[in-house]
Amino acid sequence: MNNRIKLSNGVSIPVVMVGTNGMDYLILKSVVTAAISRGFFAFDTAPNYISERYLGRVIKELMSEYGYVREDFFVQTKLDWKDQINNNVEGAFKLSLERLGLEYVDSYLMHWPYPDYYIKNWRQMEEFYISGEAKSIGVCNFRERHWSSFFSSDIKVIPHISQIEIHPLRTCTTLLEFCKSRGIVTQAYSPICKMIPQIRDNEVLAGLASKYTCSIPQLILKWHIQRECVPISKSTNPLRIISNLDCISLEISEQDMININTLNQDYKFMIESWGCPGF
Repeated sequence: MNNRIKLSNGVSIPVVMVGTNGMDYLILKSVVTAAISRGFFAFDTAPNYISERYLGRVIKELMSEYGYVREDFFVQTKLDWKDQINNNVEGAFKLSLERLGLEYVDSYLMHWPYPDYYIKNWRQMEEFYISGEAKSIGVCNFRERHWSSFFSSDIKVIPHISQIEIHPLRTCTTLLEFCKSRGIVTQAYSPICKMIPQIRDNEVLAGLASKYTCSIPQLILKWHIQRECVPISKSTNPLRIISNLDCISLEISEQDMININTLNQDYKFMIESWGCPGF
């Protein structure tokens, strides 16, 4: 099993990323250490996650302690919506690099398609990619109408990554296939939908987890991977991180993939309208 997938520009990304939202230094050190013990070096952060500064510190420490080099890590952060509307795209990017203590990021994403701003802001993000300070660039929370506006504009760089909420209750099949047709790799946040009761107590998922001798989170994460969608797995428990990443060894049958897809309800766990009017 290949544990990496290539973006359209040739940059390779691990098939699972680790989320860092809300983690302090001590938790992040244990989580990152657990992830790399399983061979996964990809981490997702953002300015409002509070973890940028800690993530950069942890990466430097692990490089010193274990001899890793910067190129071993895939670090992804984002452009906050407040910086979009305040015309602070370049300043926000430079501040993220400063907090991380890095000369470049492997991926820089626009966190929200803020109305009247996101196309203009994308043009500024393209400059970070052209300069090499961002090895890839992408977007988050784009719906069909945002893509339509995007591709009818004069953007120079087609996004390499699209990050959206995907899980068995929200399969986003049309969006996923659209992005594939454009060579855009999709990342899934909330990939196990916080294990809400509709997931945790689901008879189909429980039955398949029993069939494959795995946990429901492992089953769902591998479902994402086999759809060529990169899940962003988050836990503050390092043992759970290790368990989740062990999903790699599973192989779900085509029929069981279909069975999971049928659970779709277009259910959205995260309500975004507070941070992106008109979303």
